[in-house]
Amino acid sequence: MRAVPSPGRRRAVQLADLYRRAPARPRHGRVTTSRVMPPWKPEAGFGDFSGERRLTDAQILTIDRWVNTGLLEGDASDLPSMPHWSGGWQLGKPDLVVALPAYTLGADGSDVFRNFVVRVPGTGTRYVRGLEFRPGSGAVHHANIRIDETAASRRLDEADPEPGYEGAILHSADYPDGHFLGWTPGQAPPLAPNDMAWRLESGSDFVVQLHLRPTGKPERLQPAIGLYFATDRLHGRPQSCAWVVRTSTCRRASATIGSPIRTCSRWTQKSVRSSRTRTTEHAPSAPGRLPGGARRR
Repeated sequence: MRAVPSPGRRRAVQLADLYRRAPARPRHGRVTTSRVMPPWKPEAGFGDFSGERRLTDAQILTIDRWVNTGLLEGDASDLPSMPHWSGGWQLGKPDLVVALPAYTLGADGSDVFRNFVVRVPGTGTRYVRGLEFRPGSGAVHHANIRIDETAASRRLDEADPEPGYEGAILHSADYPDGHFLGWTPGQAPPLAPNDMAWRLESGSDFVVQLHLRPTGKPERLQPAIGLYFATDRLHGRPQSCAWVVRTSTCRRASATIGSPIRTCSRWTQKSVRSSRTRTTEHAPSAPGRLPGGARRR
């Protein structure tokens, strides 16, 4: 068994073959039966998500039988071909590429968290159904991407003599409604349907927070963001409908990074901020149990 190379990684990590993994056999069954693996935090029974990675009961039983019968390898001729990752954009040619300013990370020292601000070019309103982030260097540990429709983040950037600025991201920089935008190695969110696209106003700023880790040599990096636009104009915006409940109030919160949410089919013409609170309107389906596994106090 070998790990599949994924985009954004500097090298593929190879695992030992099945038979050398024999000491870990009991753990294979435990982590799938307990649903620890594959990681998927939303609890079943409270709505469906786009890109859901939850195993079915039948799949868990199949894995359990495989573990208990010795992890026997099947017919090699039935194996699918290994995926091939090209060096270009994984989602195809973007409609717009936004490049961050070039920055040089020192060879040594502690981790760096730096916020880069870049203007969205063009005019008018566009709707984005896909975003791909290219780090440009193995020194990038992860990225969080927000949008600031004010000039506040840009002023902080201009006040710093180097590209970007250090410190906290301002409240004026936020995620689009119903989406978390970010990147970790290997992550490439799929293209969403047109009706799940998010609004992007020209003249706004992308505020990209990079976690950078020194590699032992100076690293010159210039990440880029590829944007894929919806073909049709939208008539509404998705609301985030994953619920985090505290006593008698509940807060709307997005539940996945870089992927649209399909927890419920509510739509609105107005922007709904993730910080809005309201009294509980959706009673949990099981007495005493709340979405996400929380329990009533």
